[in-house]
Amino acid sequence: IDVIETLQSLYYEVGAGYPFPRQFESLLTLVEPEQMLFGTDFPFGAVPGIEANVDSLLRTRLIKPREVKGILRDNALGLIPRLSGHAHRATPPDNRTH
Repeated sequence: IDVIETLQSLYYEVGAGYPFPRQFESLLTLVEPEQMLFGTDFPFGAVPGIEANVDSLLRTRLIKPREVKGILRDNALGLIPRLSGHAHRATPPDNRTH
């Protein structure tokens, strides 16, 4: 098993704890920002810590603004498109009476 290759195939949550700046910068040496998702661990994560992580992500110069947007929202929607509200919906049943 190639451990690095396996780690590079995963997605990583970067919102919980205090990933800025060291852990975030290190993670960028392993995977692309498209493999990062923002999560809060709410209600277990305290709101001030969540706000600090959002602020750090919005202010980082390590990635481009479109990559920040991806981490905050778009990457998750790529993995779970039904969350967007625009995902393919099943055809409604017909209204025939029985």
